[in-house]
Amino acid sequence: MKALAGKVALVSGGGWNLGRAVALRFAREGARVGVVGRRAELLDGTVAAIEAEGGTALALPADLTVWESALEVNARMEERFGPVDVLAALAGGGGTNEPFIECDPERWARILDVNVLCTFHAARAVVPGMVARGRGTLITCGGGGSSFPILDLPHTAYATAKAAIGRFTDQLAVELLPHGVRVNCLLPGAVPADGDEENREAAAELAAWLASDASAPLSGRIVPTSEAWWRDPARVTEVQRSPHAACLRRQIP
Repeated sequence: MKALAGKVALVSGGGWNLGRAVALRFAREGARVGVVGRRAELLDGTVAAIEAEGGTALALPADLTVWESALEVNARMEERFGPVDVLAALAGGGGTNEPFIECDPERWARILDVNVLCTFHAARAVVPGMVARGRGTLITCGGGGSSFPILDLPHTAYATAKAAIGRFTDQLAVELLPHGVRVNCLLPGAVPADGDEENREAAAELAAWLASDASAPLSGRIVPTSEAWWRDPARVTEVQRSPHAACLRRQIP
């Protein structure tokens, strides 16, 4: 049986690059997939690619920095496919790679919006239903600069946004643990749109594992494509039992 057979999955940022790769992988694993983004033509391309392989998908053009848009996306998913079982909150992006003393405050704030606010809105829209059903899986997306500085690159906006997503993941995982809803953070590594396809496919494979029951009961962890412990069930059990292994927090509690 396919790993996500019967699941309903929503992928934000699903129109291109990492989001498209993850949406395709989810569909190949049997999920019915909704893809969200601001550019309808890119979403249509993802849906066409999924349908060409025999999968089922829905394009949902929306700006997730707007709360009402997130609610509408969730409503349309439920109308078409039923309640969302898996959310991969991948919408985001970098930019404003300017020296701090030169950066434009509005552009800086926009990076936080498209990363942090989009993640929060997408999760806030689907989590109440997950809690009511006693099950669900959330995947957030980490990035460069979130845990340590990137040298020789003025990256404060993106690093701040991704660090915030890490803390959001960590805190939300603890809050939702009693309700059967898992929250983990995918660290995909460098996945530029014109980069190595192999990197995107590796990240998509990891995302599918995090979305599947094979990764249960793992929650509140950061899982990078650069490590292979998640492929070994015994190591996964060790990580789950540890109070600090692969956690997003910076110190042992």
